[in-house]
Amino acid sequence: MAAAANAAATQTIAALYEAKAVLGMRSTVSSLARVFPPDPPACCSAVTRTWHTAAFSPKPPTGFPSAIHNRPVSTAAGPHSTARVALVLAVFAVSFSAIFIRLADGDAFTIAWVRLGMAAVLLIPLVIREARARPPLRHDVAVGVLAGVLLTIHFLTWTAALSHTSIASAVLLVSLHPLLVVPVGRRLLGEPMPLMEMALALGGTVVTCVGDFRLSGAIGGDLLALAGAGSFAGYLLVGRLARARQGAAGYSAVAYATVATLTIILATLDSRLHSPSFRTVLACLALAAVCTVGGHTVLNWVLRHLATATVSVALLGEPPITALLAWAILLQVPSATTVAGGLLILPGIALALREPTPPAMLDAPG
Repeated sequence: MAAAANAAATQTIAALYEAKAVLGMRSTVSSLARVFPPDPPACCSAVTRTWHTAAFSPKPPTGFPSAIHNRPVSTAAGPHSTARVALVLAVFAVSFSAIFIRLADGDAFTIAWVRLGMAAVLLIPLVIREARARPPLRHDVAVGVLAGVLLTIHFLTWTAALSHTSIASAVLLVSLHPLLVVPVGRRLLGEPMPLMEMALALGGTVVTCVGDFRLSGAIGGDLLALAGAGSFAGYLLVGRLARARQGAAGYSAVAYATVATLTIILATLDSRLHSPSFRTVLACLALAAVCTVGGHTVLNWVLRHLATATVSVALLGEPPITALLAWAILLQVPSATTVAGGLLILPGIALALREPTPPAMLDAPG
């Protein structure tokens, strides 16, 4: 029994070293070595042992890319500056989601499968280009499917929440994902913890939620939105890991196709599968082009260049932007607490965007 337990522990440690090697980050490997033995088990792959040697040796081993070895945190202009601009634009694009969903006037299943199916189709040209540069592996597809399962839970719970509570309440509660992303990202990926930025942004979220709860009291819709927050946190973390080796378009397309397939299956089982109305199709086309391709796909691209915590905190800018859009488009006047909360959220995001960039991951297309 002791021998079996020791073998199982060795395999577990080997798996952890394999995961850390995929990221190729010295800080993460170093933190792992404080808990586990300094050398990876013999059952680890040769690639993993090479990454580990590079992380601890003063000079990279022969044939190892020295540009990746012990790469410092980047604060200079370049891809990371572009990623910050792209992140701001993506958050603005995602903020239209609640508006388009309300205008779609359809059920959660229909909106989800039409929206994500359209998004997957729109990405086909980019997917073909990425596949020519680097053919996808079965492992890549499996990770995309996992992301799609989490995204399915997120979209269905959040879309359903919008039918049972106010737009402000649904968006605010689904935006609590940093509470999971920040500590898990620190533990598993060795990323920095922007505690002050997160506290400021979440403080603004709480201020807005308090006023909204007093007005709505829709507990069922609020719980659905919280489920959407948890699943989206998992989606971001999986995306950060997947982008170590995959292009944004290919990874996103697999995830979106998975969402469309799962929602069609669930709608069929629930006897709710039907043809969408023309109004729903138009709204879903806007959701696919603006919020999914221009929003979520860009976020997946950003995850290759910025920390998961930075992306998660930045997404807290969605509630105040959505509230302003709902005021302008749907004539839903934001409450005083929504405005006050937004004044706290936006400075927190600005500070998060100034955080140093973690060491770059393995080269990937896109």
